[in-house]
Amino acid sequence: MKTILVFFATILSLLSGCSALRKKEAVEESPGFPAKHAGADYAFEMKFPPTWKLGGKRSMTPDEVILATRPPNGAHDFFEEEASVRIERIRQNTKSEEFFATDMKFARELLSGFELLRGGWLKSNGINWRWELVSYTIRAVKVKVFRLVAIRDDRAYLLSFRCQADQFEEAQEDFSAIAESFRFTSVTAAK
Repeated sequence: MKTILVFFATILSLLSGCSALRKKEAVEESPGFPAKHAGADYAFEMKFPPTWKLGGKRSMTPDEVILATRPPNGAHDFFEEEASVRIERIRQNTKSEEFFATDMKFARELLSGFELLRGGWLKSNGINWRWELVSYTIRAVKVKVFRLVAIRDDRAYLLSFRCQADQFEEAQEDFSAIAESFRFTSVTAAK
């Protein structure tokens, strides 16, 4: 079973008391579309499910390099699920914990009802990820955000997956597939 899918199943079991989750079969074989990004000295790629689209209702922040959304799902889903990748230059030898501590300080100051639900480590595709599951409120809508950060050289790569809190169980299948597809690639192959 895939590392991230197991991780999501564990988180959801802990948060909702569920003993079992639906498993998405054959993540690699699912149709979708790739997203690649390359800078002068870094490159990565990931794959999005076919129901997702690049872009969304909101504008990307200056340090976001990819933003993808899934349209609302039904009458009670008031929020587009989002997946984004943010890249920040950091000091050499910065640890993931330091990056998250700084990021968390700003989040607590700026976001209404911010709460850290869980956090830890996981490894996928040879990448060590520091993760956290948080919740906060945007325009009276409670959201959950699953965030992963990997430090490579002098950059932090932050993957964020955001959805309406009561849609998290359903969205986790897509979030898992997207996160599992993330890979660093060679700069020349990405161009």
